[in-house]
Amino acid sequence: MTGAPAFISRLCDADLAALTKRWHERSYRHNELIISHGDTGRDVFFLLEGRARVTLVSADGREIAYRDVEPGDIFGELGGIDGIARSASVVALEATRAARLSGTAFRDIVMTHPTFAWMLLEHLSAQLRRMTERVFEYSTLVVRKRLRRAPASGGESRTRGRRGVHKPGTDAFRAGGNDEHAQGSGLARNERPRQERPDRKARQQVIAA
Repeated sequence: MTGAPAFISRLCDADLAALTKRWHERSYRHNELIISHGDTGRDVFFLLEGRARVTLVSADGREIAYRDVEPGDIFGELGGIDGIARSASVVALEATRAARLSGTAFRDIVMTHPTFAWMLLEHLSAQLRRMTERVFEYSTLVVRKRLRRAPASGGESRTRGRRGVHKPGTDAFRAGGNDEHAQGSGLARNERPRQERPDRKARQQVIAA
C-alpha cells in the first residue's frame, strides 16, 4: 500500500472545509505521545506536518512498529468509530503538528458528507489489506524458520537402515554388510574360517598320475 495518496489530499473542498472548521491543531515534540495505548478517547487525528509512528506492545513487553504516519494521513479513526480503547500508541518521530477532531464532530461529518464517508471506507480497506499481507508474510516466515531448524537426520537414518543390503563389491557392503553378517553369526571379522587350500604335494601327485 505504499505510495498511496494521503487521506486529506483525496478529499473534496467541501469535506476539507467541514473538517477545518471543527478540528483543533496542536504541535508535538520529538518522541511525544499523541495517542496512548489503552486510552478511551474517541478523537480522530490528521497529521499536518512531521512524522509519527503507530506502535504496539507485545506480550513480552517489546515495542513493535506497525506503520508510519505521513503528512495528510488520518489516524485514531478506529476509536472514533467503535469507541473502544485505543489498540495502539502513536508517537511523534520529530517535531510534528496534528489536527484533532472530536469524536462527535467526526461522526457528524461522516453522516452528512457521503464522499468523506466513502474515502474513509477506502482508507480502512487499504489498512485491512495491508494487515492481511503482513500476517501472510509473518506466517510464511515462521514456516521457513521451522524448516531451517528441522534436524537433517532423516536421510542418515534411512542410510543406516539400508546398510548390509547393498550389492557385493560396493564400499557400503564391505563396510557394513560383511561386519554385520559376521557379528550375526557370532564370529569376529578376524575370526572367519579360512578355506583350506589343497595340499601342493597332493596336486602334484594328481598331475603325475
